[in-house]
Order: sequence, then C-alpha cells, then structure tokens
Amino acid sequence: MKYIPKTPINLFKQCWRFNVYKKKCFCMILFNFICMTAYGSVNLIQNGSFEKIHSGIPVFWIFQNGPGAGGAIISMDTTVSHTGHNSVKIFVPTPNGCGSIVAEYKGHKGDNLIPVEPDTAYALSFWVKGKDVDTMGEGINIRIGFSQIDTLNLPNGGKGFHSIGFRVYQSGLTGTFNWTKQTYRFVTKPWQKYCQIYFQLRSNIGTIWYDNISLKKIGKINMPKF
Repeated sequence: MKYIPKTPINLFKQCWRFNVYKKKCFCMILFNFICMTAYGSVNLIQNGSFEKIHSGIPVFWIFQNGPGAGGAIISMDTTVSHTGHNSVKIFVPTPNGCGSIVAEYKGHKGDNLIPVEPDTAYALSFWVKGKDVDTMGEGINIRIGFSQIDTLNLPNGGKGFHSIGFRVYQSGLTGTFNWTKQTYRFVTKPWQKYCQIYFQLRSNIGTIWYDNISLKKIGKINMPKF
C-alpha cells in the first residue's frame, strides 16, 4: 500500500472523498427507503379498471396505433378481466406492429398530460395477461414521457406542451402467461410538471390484456447537494 503523508492538505482530501461517498450512500438509502414506504392513496390514473365505457372505448383512455401499426387491433374485452368485468385487449398480428393505450387526465381526447410534482418518486402498477407473445422486438413496454409547459403561445391564446423525452420500461414477459402484476418506480425531473403514459405491445406478434392500472405518488425526493 502506498504511504500517504498525513499533511493537512492530504487529510482534507481524504475527508472530502469520504464525505462525498457518505452523501452518495445517503441518497441511495433515502431513495430505497421512500420506495419501500406505503404509496399515497390517490390514483392519478382515471378509470384504471376500464369499467366505465363510452362508445366502445373506456372513459379517460385513448386507443392509438403507433408508426407501422401492422394491423394492430385494440378493443375492449368484456369476457376477460383481472377484477371487475372489463380489460383492454391489444392484438398485434405482424412483427412490425404497435398498439397503444394512452391515459387521459380530464377525459377530453388528446389531453393526455397527467400533472405530477418535480423531484418526486411515483409508482406505476398494472396487471397484464398474454397469449403467444413472441420474443422479438420491444414487446410489452411502458413509455413515460416527461413534459413541461412550452413557452410558445398557441393561436387560441393558450400555452403549448411538448415532450422532452421518454423513459421506456420493458417487462420481458413472453409466451402465454396468466395475470401478472408489474410495478415500475420512477422519479420526475426537477423541471417536470406533467407525464404522458403509453401502455403498448410494440414490434411483437401476440395478444395482451391490461387491467387495474394505477399511478401513485410515493414521496418527495429532497436530494442533498454536493
């Protein structure tokens, strides 16, 4: 081991490195502790069990085929459910297909911005069932978009919104499987005011069902500065 003289400057460097290490460990412990605590009782996803239907589509949801939809079919299924009577079914017949359901907030088509708090941990949970889901492509995934108010004024006098980026969670579930619960935890950006959530079967052949979706606040993350 190399001998380091115990000069004042070397002792200061060692103490500084140790303090930085302690702070990093503290941040990791803090985040893990918050993630293990009980979630808030308010579900930010409206009609997450798909029991309310209007014109064949669940209220507060958008059915959306992505780029290169490949004949994807999205529909209500009143014969299959985890709880209640309904679920949403996505059938993708070709490898380049993509079917998505998008959570709305106010129930108006296109209003898919869910208010969130900056620097805050959230838990997104849902149940999913699959049939003949192949192992190619992205598969069953969740895309969470980070959004904020745009500074540009719209012609109607309002403010525009834009997505800054997406975080993608891939379940890795394939084949045929019964109802399985999935939970993804994430922390919002310091500037983030909204999120967009897409539930997909993407670039995979197969059929999946979604049910009992929830988004709940875990807690505020007050990260120490160093």
